[in-house]
Amino acid sequence: SSVEYCDANLNMGAMSDIRWCAHPVHKKVKVARWMGFRQVALGSYAQKANVVETWQMQQSPDQPAKQLSQCHVPGQVMDMFCTADGIIASGLDTGSVVVMQGADRPLHILASIASHSSAVTAISGFDRRLDSGLASVAENGKISIASLETSSISYQSSVSCGSLRALSFLTPTTMITGGMSRRLLLVDNRSPTPALTSQTCESEILSLCAMPDSSLIVGGFLDGTISVWDLRRTKDPAIDQLLVLGRHSVASAVWSLTPVLARSPMMFSCGQDGLLALSDIRAKLDGNESIEEFSLEVTVPLNSVDLRPDSVQDLVMAADNCSLVQVHLP
Repeated sequence: SSVEYCDANLNMGAMSDIRWCAHPVHKKVKVARWMGFRQVALGSYAQKANVVETWQMQQSPDQPAKQLSQCHVPGQVMDMFCTADGIIASGLDTGSVVVMQGADRPLHILASIASHSSAVTAISGFDRRLDSGLASVAENGKISIASLETSSISYQSSVSCGSLRALSFLTPTTMITGGMSRRLLLVDNRSPTPALTSQTCESEILSLCAMPDSSLIVGGFLDGTISVWDLRRTKDPAIDQLLVLGRHSVASAVWSLTPVLARSPMMFSCGQDGLLALSDIRAKLDGNESIEEFSLEVTVPLNSVDLRPDSVQDLVMAADNCSLVQVHLP
């Protein structure tokens, strides 16, 4: 159980002293999300014993992470959403959404909601709260919203003819999603049909994030590209695609995106090529070079990236080599 540790000195001005470590967790990690108090929840996949676990991370990546709790789940964990008060919601390949209490106690299941008849591919809540419900999308092209208070489905709609892969809330009632149809869809949970769609893109959408305090949407694709849309710039009836970035290797899936809340519109991306990249979306839109952009080669496929709430320095990534990758930025 050796620990990989590295000080990466990259040519990026003030960002030249990135520290990172791959903490061994002995299972393939599909997704890892920050909770509170430097704790991380992870979900495993591609094995017989599928689990959700919580881990305690230390301030410095070179200090070992410690497993706090483990709970077996009846399926592979495909995505996960954590609230500010320690609720962990996991979307499974069985179509169920499993909800747990993860803060300051052994993990235990609060509810299991049969949200879909096919594998859940992405799950999300609004602003790390669940008062708007827990939204999920699935391989059968459906989107559903579950109420935690009643453990029942409050909204469901078939919005795509192909598998949906990505999901992000914009407001308490609107979400963006996309997938195999290669279109960005804007969904309002008061309507059964998408409110807006984009033009067809060159590749399948795998990840999405909404840039805080702006109308910009960023998507990661199967072909390794990243696209930017502006919801304010619509050519009836389609959302306008502003920009395509080549931040990752060609034909290398961009599995995950996370915005830098304090420095919007900037965002992290990671993918199959083992690269963590920080992109300055505003600089790219303005045609400028950004001294803050960087990329870090971790060399193993990275399935998810998450920035610790109220932080611009601490990242955690789920890796295919049975590790949790912790990154600390200067």
